[in-house]
Amino acid sequence: MTKNILRHFAQACLLIAALVIPKASFADPQIKLFTASSDAFSQTMKISLTVNNDSDATAFIYNVTGDQTIPLTDLAKGIVLYQYSGKNVATLQSSSFDPKTGGPLTLTYIKDGLKGTYGTYNLELIRQGSNWAAAVPGANGVPQFFTQMYLTANKMLGQIVGVKSISVK
Repeated sequence: MTKNILRHFAQACLLIAALVIPKASFADPQIKLFTASSDAFSQTMKISLTVNNDSDATAFIYNVTGDQTIPLTDLAKGIVLYQYSGKNVATLQSSSFDPKTGGPLTLTYIKDGLKGTYGTYNLELIRQGSNWAAAVPGANGVPQFFTQMYLTANKMLGQIVGVKSISVK
């Protein structure tokens, strides 16, 4: 009889704990957005988004040699994704990203490190129900979704000086 009482008590405690512990206390799931690769570097960068139980965005995660979590509040000033020889090669920025719906992002990249010129590439994150996806502006205003980004190196005299172009698929 004592075993049954203890077992029922334990089950009741587990049920109460499941109902009382807030959902936000569990780890936020990651949604993989896209990978970025280049002929300028050997690593593949993975860009993900963490979301809460309501599927609202909570942070960016990018991985080159290990996960780095960046709060969404840092988007306004810009998130440096890749740095080389003290120069910001790729920076992601947005002043109007909404954690509930998404929004536009600008990838600023170094075109020519010798001249100090930079280029921009516009993309956006779009929420689709409980999922998120990366897209670029497509024909007739229809977004072109992508999961892979490729940065082609800009070379001068055989040396990499920046990014010549960006393509997605």
